[in-house]
Amino acid sequence: MFIMIANTDATCQLGRFVMNKISLRHDPSQLIAFVRNPANAEDLKTKGVDIRIAGYSAPHTLDSAIAGVEKLLLISGNEVGKWLTQHTNVVNAAKNSGVKVLAYTSVLNADNSTLPMAE
Repeated sequence: MFIMIANTDATCQLGRFVMNKISLRHDPSQLIAFVRNPANAEDLKTKGVDIRIAGYSAPHTLDSAIAGVEKLLLISGNEVGKWLTQHTNVVNAAKNSGVKVLAYTSVLNADNSTLPMAE
């Protein structure tokens, strides 16, 4: 079975770490990296990762970026006051595209956190 695994913010610190770890267990041709600036992902592209331009605040970019994705990792946004809308944009695009598995990084100790995004 061919599984496309996508990471929503592949050039942030956590996103890059995740992409490097996933690429050890999966063929890079099965991986998709969402980036705002493709120049920041040249190393991933060189490995064979499919680079797609998408941004949490640009819902028009998400539908086409998520097309064909079966598993999606949503790296938590960090723009104060915007994360709920941004995350909703990604979740809606994932639903529209038929993503089968959606994982979310949340925050450290989310079960005890008082941060709104921990919910």
